[in-house]
Amino acid sequence: MTKRLLLGIILVLLVASAAPAVAHDKYRFIGTVTKMDGPKKLLTIKTTDKKLPPEVDIDITGKTRIERDGKKVTSAALKPGVYVVIDALGDDVFGTEAVSVRIVPAPAK
Repeated sequence: MTKRLLLGIILVLLVASAAPAVAHDKYRFIGTVTKMDGPKKLLTIKTTDKKLPPEVDIDITGKTRIERDGKKVTSAALKPGVYVVIDALGDDVFGTEAVSVRIVPAPAK
């Protein structure tokens, strides 16, 4: 009986340790870059989604993939007026980190 109990406890501990400690929500932002603060690595965009605030700040990290036409580019390409699609993770809309930033052509009017 004690072997079963010990095995059960070990199994529960293994499963619990495999679960992620903190889950983040996934966000997708689409809009135009209004400002890129280089030293802070903070990107501000004007969003097109009416459910979101008009402007959103998104953190750019060393792990963020920035690309144009499928090719990796530097954060220097994120200039005001550039249209972007950003996939990000965070606890809420106001605290997100970009996973990927794609520079895309602006939609036709």
